[in-house]
Amino acid sequence: MRHSCIIDSEGLEQFDLSDSSIRFGHLRYQEMATENLVCLNDDIWLHKHAAYAFLDMSNAMHRDGVAPVIIRNGYRSYKRQARTFEYYRVKKELGTVKTLTRVALPGHSEHHTGFAVDIRLPKQAANGRLSRSDSYKWLKSHAHKYGFSESYKKTISLV
Repeated sequence: MRHSCIIDSEGLEQFDLSDSSIRFGHLRYQEMATENLVCLNDDIWLHKHAAYAFLDMSNAMHRDGVAPVIIRNGYRSYKRQARTFEYYRVKKELGTVKTLTRVALPGHSEHHTGFAVDIRLPKQAANGRLSRSDSYKWLKSHAHKYGFSESYKKTISLV
């Protein structure tokens, strides 16, 4: 399915925008078929295999005495990704180039697959940053056993 999205080109003249499967460090992804998604709560949907793996991982974190992380974002449709991009670009007034360091272009988000999650600490455990927490240390050592890895670090270079 081919989508079109109008995104302001302000500041993009410095980048090669020739037809490529990679845009600003993000591969192109197809949207997951909705019949393969399961609902974890009101607005968090994941591919069923990712959901079960995440629940297993959360249980293991709890057993090991670290605060299980909470999913902030899961599956995003192309349209929702476009709205997210525009929210940061316009409402947060980041502009196009700075937004590209935080949000993938529609069609280039791992969230389209239903396998990507953005996580946070529970409020009661959030006495600091996730990256400095015992939960993060646990994830660095164990998440791969459940099929998870850290895709994007805080610093992303634009390609």
